[in-house]
Amino acid sequence: MNKSRLFSLVMSSLLCLGWATQIQAGQYGSAYHSNSDAVKVLPPVTGYASDKWVKEGKTTWQQEQQRREEELYAYLNDTNSDRAKIYGFRTGHTPKLGWDWFDNHPIGYGGVPYVLLQTILSLDPATETDPYLLAIAKVWRKQSKIPDEAGQKVYTIDHLGLGPHPDEYENGVVKPPEQRKHLLPNGLVYDPTVKVESLEDIEGRLKRMRDGLAGEFVKKFMAVFGVDYEPKIGSLVVLAHGKLRKEMHGDAIDYEKEHHRFQQPPKVDAVFFSCSACHVGRVVVGGELNDKGEKIKQGQMKFLPGMPNTEAETQRFSAQLMMQTGLALVESGFSINVKTIPKGDDIVISKKAVTALYTRLLDRAIDDDIVKTIYGSSPEQIERAKVQTYWVAKDFPTYLGNIVSSAVKAQFAYYQMASNFAYHPDNPHKAFPEQKMPHIVDNRMGQMDAFGMAPSLVYYSRLRMHIN
Repeated sequence: MNKSRLFSLVMSSLLCLGWATQIQAGQYGSAYHSNSDAVKVLPPVTGYASDKWVKEGKTTWQQEQQRREEELYAYLNDTNSDRAKIYGFRTGHTPKLGWDWFDNHPIGYGGVPYVLLQTILSLDPATETDPYLLAIAKVWRKQSKIPDEAGQKVYTIDHLGLGPHPDEYENGVVKPPEQRKHLLPNGLVYDPTVKVESLEDIEGRLKRMRDGLAGEFVKKFMAVFGVDYEPKIGSLVVLAHGKLRKEMHGDAIDYEKEHHRFQQPPKVDAVFFSCSACHVGRVVVGGELNDKGEKIKQGQMKFLPGMPNTEAETQRFSAQLMMQTGLALVESGFSINVKTIPKGDDIVISKKAVTALYTRLLDRAIDDDIVKTIYGSSPEQIERAKVQTYWVAKDFPTYLGNIVSSAVKAQFAYYQMASNFAYHPDNPHKAFPEQKMPHIVDNRMGQMDAFGMAPSLVYYSRLRMHIN
């Protein structure tokens, strides 16, 4: 592995931490406006004299709380470049710009393509009939534990701890799903600067990808003779294996030759966490429960910019859901219980699982009704959904290779390294014998454990140079 790749790996691992400590405040739009537009933004020396109120304040805490809140919101939406310099921003940067990056931009560009993630999230264990897609559906969706839903076989992604975006609340109460504009859970974003180029005959391109040049007629004709006609899938699996091997050996991109590609957004909407996923907390205020725990007064959700998110299971997303998705796409050569890094040539990708996922991805973009649920129902949003699906399907082997190679990395970092050392129940460095070790994935709300996992990934990168 060349030095630039090792450097990029270390820097990517620390990116979120560095950005979060660089910008101490800043984010969101209407949910954080309050009546702050009318509040004068004060320079730091005057605006942050919080201790003065503790010692000399004449107002009530409620009044002081409102003052601080309005001042904070005014700061988050401040676009004054001269005042920004007083805060320490470089020329051209402002608190509002920083807050926009904090909330609306991913902390890395190697995420899952949006249309592929939406396809995965659309899989419902209660209704899915394809056995291979059902296996993926059960990875992502768990049966709801809410009393009103538990008996109805409602499956959700609540176990990730990611709720609706703050803009989806009105007076502290969440809007119905059909009225929400954000189609991903809060904290999962893709780079908003990615541009979509129109493609001629996009409908025909998508159908030819799904059915082959011969179309649906040949598929039905071959089925009469018991032949499962799959014009593209065989080559997809072969190509995916090649991409996987490149990822395993660390030479998917040579940044010494293609340094212009380092930390550049891809041409597809790649979803990953924003800084706000972990660094915005929320609490319910004003609600009341009776002695039985039943709600008798509706509370209001209040978001706290800069406070930790005590609900988000970010490690579960990376170390469990993405890893198990990769496992669901593998037929043999890799499992959750392996004790060494598997060789890329030994991993056999499941042709049937790939067929099912690839076909469902294209079906969603071709269907006149479902395509409106991907980005939205406007002509521009429909066009984006189709073009994005085309590019993802065209390079499907790369994304398959990325998912499986990420699963290999996660399994090594969490289940080989972390579970045998820092999180091992018999860890010799425990403060006392009865000290319980936290689970490596579950119940780790608000924790990325960047310092614990980054060394494992660096060690993995060094080891894979010796994999034949």
